[in-house]
Order: sequence, then structure tokens, then C-alpha cells
Amino acid sequence: MVGCFVYFNGFLQHVYPQLNDICTDNANIMSYDQLLALREKLTNFKTETLHQIVVLTIADLGDDTIENYAFQVFEQNQLGQEGADNGLLIQFSENDREVRIEVG
Repeated sequence: MVGCFVYFNGFLQHVYPQLNDICTDNANIMSYDQLLALREKLTNFKTETLHQIVVLTIADLGDDTIENYAFQVFEQNQLGQEGADNGLLIQFSENDREVRIEVG
């Protein structure tokens, strides 16, 4: 999957994923069972600690950096609880072979 771009006010803008799950495997690197198990562990962790860990895999970054991509996803999805800074995003870019941990 190549990065998604749209034109906005005459400028090319990158579109970052809207996360609807605690674990989003857009690169399809996990089996169905692995994905379910990870979702269960992350949900249990969130329930027990109130800290939110979210995992995102993507195929590639396109022309973006891993630092900017993870920051934009984190901010757009407002991870963690407001005022608590208890969100954490773990992002994997498969083809770029890069990993980033973004914290609130």
C-alpha cells in the first residue's frame, strides 16, 4: 500500500489512517489469530492500567518519515486520555523496515 494523498486548497496533502481498533494491521503482516491475540492483550492492558497502547502496521511510508507519520497518526487519533499523556503508538513500516514508538 502506497501512502494516500489528496489535494486540499491546491496543495498535495498526506492522508493518515483513522484508527478504529487498538491494533490495525494495514500491512497484513499478522495472521488472524495473532491479530486477535494482540488485540485481546492490548485491551486487557488498557482495562487494567488505563494506559492505551495502539499498534499500527503500514506497508510503506511513501515520501514521509517514520517520525512525522507516527506523530500525525497519534495526533489525528488523539490517543490516550486527555490530560493524562497515557497513550502510546507502536508503528511498523514493513517495506521501509522502520519502527517508531510515539508517546503522548
